[in-house]
Amino acid sequence: MLTIICGEDTATSRRYFDDLKNKYLKENYFASEIKPEEVGNITTELAMSNNLFSEKRLFLTTNLDKYYKKITFRKRGDDPLTIALTAISKSKDIIVLDWEDNKSAWEMKIKKITPLKEFKLKESIFSLMEACFPGNKIDFLNILATLTETESEQLVFFMLIRHIRNLILATSNSLGGMPPWQKSKIISQAAKWKIENLIKFYEGLQRLDIAIKTSSNPNGIKNSLDILACFFL
Repeated sequence: MLTIICGEDTATSRRYFDDLKNKYLKENYFASEIKPEEVGNITTELAMSNNLFSEKRLFLTTNLDKYYKKITFRKRGDDPLTIALTAISKSKDIIVLDWEDNKSAWEMKIKKITPLKEFKLKESIFSLMEACFPGNKIDFLNILATLTETESEQLVFFMLIRHIRNLILATSNSLGGMPPWQKSKIISQAAKWKIENLIKFYEGLQRLDIAIKTSSNPNGIKNSLDILACFFL
């Protein structure tokens, strides 16, 4: 069986990955951590070692979809990796768990092989990002205060800094692949900013990121975001 665990709620998705791993370990599966490029060799190697049906095997990997896209790029028909992954997805004795770091189901090519377990962020986080533009300070601060009562401040900060980076990319028409409706919303929001203020806001977030990582931020994440919002929104 092939289980792909993904979604922008990385804390919850990773916890689910670890819980599922522990569940199989309790069921006496033999676990191995492998690189994405090694997943396609699982069935061949087990068959050659005569262990394909003699023991229950658990393989753990991360970001398999990126490797899958690279291998299957511009290929037609069933390539060897697709055949191997399809066989694994149908197996009862071989378990492959793949954790995709901060990826949504819509952007993943591997979804054509097996269903995905996706963990989406709560709508309130998206509401906060959409409220981040000049002249909307009160709404932003109110949503931030409510949101950080139930959500991790680190997660809120991570999502915000990534969103502001996308707004900057939108000003130069450099956004990567995403649904047209999402790209349109980001471009519209970016137009509400003066580019110099948007860049300064992002630089402030980057300085906060460094302070968080070096444990040199005396104000805490939420209070620091409050201060930045008061300056730029």
